[in-house]
Amino acid sequence: MKLDTKNVRESEIAVLIMVIGVTESLLSMTINIDQGEQLIFLPYHYKHLKKEGVSKEILDLIEDGFYIENYLSLLPNELVEYINCIKQRAKNLLKERFQKEPLFDGFWFIEE
Repeated sequence: MKLDTKNVRESEIAVLIMVIGVTESLLSMTINIDQGEQLIFLPYHYKHLKKEGVSKEILDLIEDGFYIENYLSLLPNELVEYINCIKQRAKNLLKERFQKEPLFDGFWFIEE
């Protein structure tokens, strides 16, 4: 299955939902940090989304995810707060930008 968005708005919605899900999964220890990085918090994803025209605020969330492992090793007492901050910023952006309109115009998952 691959994500096929029709426009930047849909990409931004999908990324925000993914950030919220990944951060929640990290907090509940359903996934580990390496898995979270593979899903969304990698420079590869950042570069691809930047090329696609995703907003700076959303790119900043992805970039902040790069440092989660640093918090684990250098500031472990602040790790949960840091992840919660990323999650809350993603929720706020999703609410501010997309609450008044339907999230998606049609289907965006395509089976290969």
